[in-house]
Amino acid sequence: MVPAHSLSGPTIPPAVNQPAPVHSLPPPTRHPMTTRSRDGTRKQKSVLSLHTTVSPIPNTHLQALKDPNWNPAMTVEYDALIKNETFKLVPKPPDTNI
Repeated sequence: MVPAHSLSGPTIPPAVNQPAPVHSLPPPTRHPMTTRSRDGTRKQKSVLSLHTTVSPIPNTHLQALKDPNWNPAMTVEYDALIKNETFKLVPKPPDTNI
């Protein structure tokens, strides 16, 4: 019969309070990419003005036709409606008041 203490293999002494090994890091290297801050160039700040002038909303279609801002917009909108076949112009029924 074999003694029980010989079956478990060699015994390892318990860990002693030893300082953790210190690994030295390699010195930081300079990245080869050139950035604006390294190059000394800066992108100029562009100032954006959000102040706009708006044509007043016309009360009639005749006022809109005279306004240089409304007339092209109405033409573009009308052309898009015709192109997309959104509606069809039909003659007015004789007994209606439009």
